[in-house]
Amino acid sequence: MEKGVSNSSVRQENRRKLMKLLYWSRGISKQDISIGMRLSMPTVNLLVTQLAEDGLIEKRRADASSGGRIPDLLYFKYDAKLAVGVEILTNSCTILIADLAGNCIARKSVIARFNDGVTYWQGLRALILQTAQTCNFRPEDILGVGIALHQGVENYGNVTGLRPGGLSRFSKLDCLLGLPVLVERDANAAGFANVWFGRPLRDAVYLSVSEEVSGAIITNQRVLHGMDGCSGEFGHMTLVTSGERCACGRYGCAQLYCSTDVLKRAGGGTLEDFFDLMPKSVAAGKAWMVYADRLAALITNINIMTDLPVMLGGELGQFIDLFEPDLEQRIESQNPFYTSKVLCRATAVKDAAATGAALMVTARNLNLLDEPAESL
Repeated sequence: MEKGVSNSSVRQENRRKLMKLLYWSRGISKQDISIGMRLSMPTVNLLVTQLAEDGLIEKRRADASSGGRIPDLLYFKYDAKLAVGVEILTNSCTILIADLAGNCIARKSVIARFNDGVTYWQGLRALILQTAQTCNFRPEDILGVGIALHQGVENYGNVTGLRPGGLSRFSKLDCLLGLPVLVERDANAAGFANVWFGRPLRDAVYLSVSEEVSGAIITNQRVLHGMDGCSGEFGHMTLVTSGERCACGRYGCAQLYCSTDVLKRAGGGTLEDFFDLMPKSVAAGKAWMVYADRLAALITNINIMTDLPVMLGGELGQFIDLFEPDLEQRIESQNPFYTSKVLCRATAVKDAAATGAALMVTARNLNLLDEPAESL
């Protein structure tokens, strides 16, 4: 035991490691736990008993054996508790009730203009409880609520004061919702979900391309918030020097050239309309070439800065089958350091922000994330 480390700390760390092992293993024997974690069988038995008493694991007989006695395997109970993810937009919100694996159990979308008032949050609490009750869960079964705030509302009034370390609690919302609350930018939550479901991937950049362009940087399955909580705002990187004026007041932002609005205007309809038109129309084909070159430039810049794969999500990510080889080729031609594939697919497309917010609640409450490395 290291000097200064108490027996209690060792037990807590062993419990955390076992919880994480069981969460990802999909069935493991006590003997394999003992070998893998280098713990004695009495210690393993104690930890397993504690987790079973907490209702988080169950024992099942293995389907087959290589010989001898068929072993009992331990499984994590993903339905033991619920986590709630809420994506809040300016004029609507989506409530997602998820099990501990991030699977959607119930979902409800409502039209409600956001305002940072008691009535709004109390109404949200009522909707959360109503939605949870539809799947026969009680309020005490809810680990907490993860709130993914859209860019348009995250700085509204004094709702949260988002800062670096967006996983911290905010007592105001804890009280108003009557549940532990976690608040995060929607793009960060979506990025977290995509890397979580993309395991064994642990480090990646998530690029969300919809009407707005944003994203997240995930390292060791943790969101990198940066100095002021603005990490991942890729839509406001300068892409075209002396380009068009952006709503932020600057010129040439990637938002103006990589938003899906660019393709929708070119196709005269939805994004699906554009991709239907592209093989048939010279004008649409030219519009794609210009757009794809600029998107490739943005992705290349991100990759060179981070040396991480870039996961394409958002509205555009749903159509990646139609253009992935072409876009990857453009990235390769623009990147002087290209050695391996940069572009990868988003693993969570539908309700990614709400799902990610729920998963963040689960990861925090079950202590599933490794501690960040200490700064030198």
